[in-house]
Parts: sequence; C-alpha cells; structure tokens
Amino acid sequence: MSEKNNLILSSFLEWLNVPDNLQRKFLLWLAFFFALLVVILVIDPAGFTPDVSEGMPAAKTIRSPRMISFIDETKTTELRAIERERVPPVFSPIEDAEGKMLERFDKFTADLVLFFDEFKKLPISEPPQNLIASYFPGESLLEPSLLIQLRTLRPAQVDNLVTVSRRLISNIGQKVISAQNLELIRQEVRTSVDDYPEGMGFKAIMTSLVRNAIMINVIEDEKLTRQQRDAAAKAIQPVVRTFQKGQKIIDEGAIVTADDYFVLKKIASQMHKNRLLSLMGNFLLALLAVLISLVYLRLEDKNILTDCEQYKMLAVLCLTTLALAKTAHALGVIFDRPYLAILLTPLPAVALLMTMLLDGRIALFHVFSLGLMMFVVAESNVRFVVISLYGAMAGILAWRAASRASDMRNLIGSSGIKIGLASSIAVLAFLLLDSESISTMDFKQIAMLVSFGMFNGILSGILANGVLPY
Repeated sequence: MSEKNNLILSSFLEWLNVPDNLQRKFLLWLAFFFALLVVILVIDPAGFTPDVSEGMPAAKTIRSPRMISFIDETKTTELRAIERERVPPVFSPIEDAEGKMLERFDKFTADLVLFFDEFKKLPISEPPQNLIASYFPGESLLEPSLLIQLRTLRPAQVDNLVTVSRRLISNIGQKVISAQNLELIRQEVRTSVDDYPEGMGFKAIMTSLVRNAIMINVIEDEKLTRQQRDAAAKAIQPVVRTFQKGQKIIDEGAIVTADDYFVLKKIASQMHKNRLLSLMGNFLLALLAVLISLVYLRLEDKNILTDCEQYKMLAVLCLTTLALAKTAHALGVIFDRPYLAILLTPLPAVALLMTMLLDGRIALFHVFSLGLMMFVVAESNVRFVVISLYGAMAGILAWRAASRASDMRNLIGSSGIKIGLASSIAVLAFLLLDSESISTMDFKQIAMLVSFGMFNGILSGILANGVLPY
C-alpha cells in the first residue's frame, strides 16, 4: 500500500477515534467482518437447481432466483418467420403474356377443328392414334383419351367448346398467375365450367382444355422479394423475457413443457454468467453499509469504536441477523410459503438484544440498515422485510419505555409480546390489502398467519432471554 493510501487510512481511523495501538487489530477485524458480510450476501441457501425433465411433473415449485432477462431466440425466430411469410412475393410481368397464351390456344383449337372434321369421317373400326399423331405431333392441350371423346360431340358443340374456352382463358388471364399459384388457379377452372349447361363429357373436355391452356403471366423477382422479407423480419425486435426475483416459473406437480425447460436452462446459464457481476454488486453494497455504519457510530457514540469488543459484538449481531434472515427467506421459497419467513425472522430479536446490550439509537439505525440489506436478500417478499422492521421497532421502543425496576426476564418477555402484537397487526394489514372482499376471506387461514407474527414475538423474547448473559 502506498504512503498516500496509508496516510488516508490512518487519518480515517484517527477520525473514528480508534486508538493507535488498536488500529491494526481493528482493521483485521473489520476486514474479516466485511468478508463475511459479502459471503452472506453472495450465498443463496435456496439455490437454483432446475433438476427437471421435459414432459415430467416438477418435483417442487421453482421460482426465479433473481431478476433476470434474456433474449428468447426461438420465439424471435418464429415471429420473424411469420412476418417473412406475410410479405407477398414481388412479381415482374411477362411481356404480352395474355397474347401469347391466346395465340397458343388459337393455334391448337384451329388444328382441333380440322382434326374433329376428319375424325368424324374416320370409320369407328379404325384406331384414331395415327390421326391424333398427325395433327398433334408435339404439345397438345388435350389428352388422347379426351380427343377420342370428341366423336361424341356435335359440330355446334365443338364451336361452343372453342368459343367458351377462349372467353374463360381471357378472363383468367386478367389475374396474376405465377408459378406459385398456377395449380390453384387451374383447380378453380372446374367451378367455372360446372355452371355451363352441357353434359359431363363436354365439361370434362372443356376443363382439361382450359387448364392446360393457362400460362403464367408474371415471374417472381426473387432478389427483391428476399430484400423486402429480410427487412420485415429485421423490423421485429428480439423477444426479451424478464423474470422478477421470486417469480414463480413452474408449480410443484405441474408438467414441465418444452418452454418451461428452455426457460429454466436459460436462467441457469445466465446465473452462471452473472456470478462475477453479482459478486461486485454485493461487494459495493457491503462496503457502503460498513462505511455508513462506521460514520454513524463515530458521530453518535465515540466509545463504541474505541472499544473493539463492543464493535465486534455489534458486527456479530448484524452478521447473524443477515445470515438468519437469508435462511428464513430461503425456507419460505423452498417450501413455497412466504409467511414462513415472517415466523422465523431474526430482526426483532436482534433489535431487542442491540437495545439491551448497546443503545436504542444505535439499534434503531442498524435495524433500518439491516432492513435495507434484507430488501436486497428478499426482494420478492417485501412483506417479510416490512413486518420484520415493524416488529423490531416495537421491540426497541418497548424496551426503552420499560421500567428498570421490574424483573429483567419479565421485561424481555413483555417486550416479546409487544413485538408479537406489532408483527401480528402488520401481517393482518397486508392480508386485508391482498383480499378482494370480506366474503372471500378465509378467516381460519388469516388467524393462522396472524399467529405467525405473535409467535415470532414470543420466539424473539425467548431467544433474547437465552442469549443475554445474567
């Protein structure tokens, strides 16, 4: 450590009224208590062990161990894919597509009329394959079986076949016909032909003729389509999923879905990545709490810092409170019973001990300081912290108001009862705030939870009686 840092540290210790001969010892104890405080803040007794299997019931209720956010890449990809599909293809028209389609139809039907005239003259005993091959050596808009069926039609019907088919093709040509919807449009031809007043054989020939004559009139601009779809997909913001500390992810006994399993694994991964940041944050909180406590003690009571034993006792009480509070909160999380933490909260008992062993003002300050630390520990269970603070304040005031002429044990017991009353009232207040109406209130459940506050006060008195040296 440099001389400048040594000078600053020595000046601070002198300002704290720590004797020169005790400064080294004081620093060692301070560093030890500070390290313990950081460890207590970092360690999570409840832990986060998502030991589940997809498709199987969850063995316990699982809650988020801290406020955590992550990008759901699967959901983001799904939404972007949906958005891409919503963008229609960009088409470029084929030059004179309708004219080419009608020209092709006219050329075929001109040969078809000549074929029909000669086919009608052909003896029935003679096979028509050679005649078909001579008229339609290449592409044909009608299958050979349908060309043979032309024998059943009259000349007027053939003329109607050509005229009506051409009109249908011309109407269909007004639509956008691409490679993607060509088959769909061909399937719609049947509906148009069914309305024509002719027999089934005639309709079958017309349907096939029109279907085969239809050609695409646009071509997809794949590059421009891809650009527009990519732009639409990029406009979709990543799906960010946020879980508050203590938020329930899955209930005990509920079947673990694929999404539940993904969330649990993602949170576990994020927890592993955030360990260093968590350590740094807790380090700074602990440093702030220790510095504020030292400054307050220097300004309020100079004697505590000159006597290492008193400061050690205060530090032990604070560390014990925080460790037990974290354990109580963890038990409430593990068993999914938030009010269990209220029964086990150590803050009122420690506040009573601080008041008896040190001073009411010092106890009150450190109770609020510990309450702030408990907010960090039990972020998802605010009731636990608030009720603990009310109970602790009631204990401090009850002891300060008590007559010292009474028996010490009776005084402690009386203070414990007052702690219990204050805690019970606070519990009842929260229950009333959470209730929708009197008719829906479960009075048996309310009585049990209110009794938790009273039992905590009694336990606080018993604990103070057991710890206090007589």
